[in-house]
Amino acid sequence: MKAAALTALSAALLLFAPAFAQAAPPLPNLNPSPDQMCASTQQIVNTVRAQHPNATPDQIADNYDQMMNAKVPGYQLVQGQQHQQLLQLIHACGIR
Repeated sequence: MKAAALTALSAALLLFAPAFAQAAPPLPNLNPSPDQMCASTQQIVNTVRAQHPNATPDQIADNYDQMMNAKVPGYQLVQGQQHQQLLQLIHACGIR
């Protein structure tokens, strides 16, 4: 069940993760494993918590949205979906 939930949530979020990390990696894997999705989600959480150590999942998603809006033109078009997917991934991966 975890794998199915993570797979359904992964593609869009992982397309934006490299921009969030300010990296220039190769194209994202469009079929990531559950472990890869959780690792990417953990990276986002760690980045936000480096600045806001006690951030809740909602605050993490809000901060992610703010950072992505500043870095990715047109992000607001998918912001609501990305916000919900990040919250679902945080929960599905068991990230605290």
